[in-house]
Amino acid sequence: MKKISVILLGICASFIFAGCPYESAVPIDQPTENISRLLLGTWTAKTPDGVEAFVVTKTDNFNYRITEKGDKSSATYSGYLSKVDNVLFLNVRDNKDANASFSFAKVDFNTNATKITLSFISDEVKDKFKSSSDLKAFIRKNISRSSFYEKDKLEFEKMSNE
Repeated sequence: MKKISVILLGICASFIFAGCPYESAVPIDQPTENISRLLLGTWTAKTPDGVEAFVVTKTDNFNYRITEKGDKSSATYSGYLSKVDNVLFLNVRDNKDANASFSFAKVDFNTNATKITLSFISDEVKDKFKSSSDLKAFIRKNISRSSFYEKDKLEFEKMSNE
């Protein structure tokens, strides 16, 4: 559960600091994974710009609001979790534009859910999808390939609960 929170934060940080992960007009699927209270709170990540803080709050039963609070910038994102073959992915996009594309990160947690690692799908993927089911099938087919993900992973540490 805490892992999910970290994932959301990682995705936000990835957009801002790690370049441009793969983007899609369609999400992996619609929100179906319930909010985990373990994800809610303040998380930090080391980025090229220093240490950034991310605050994860609940929007509704399935969606998170992720607010970046950095020295040099701030932004707000929305996100939710999807499962592909029991692997957790974060669907995330910028809140500024209702038509913003989605980016996706595989979420990995440490054993006590105080740290999370986000692995974004690489911008080397050039395929475009018209449906979530086609995107999900594509991810399922490539989920185990290391080259499917960006080389640089984002790591987050939980600083405080909600």
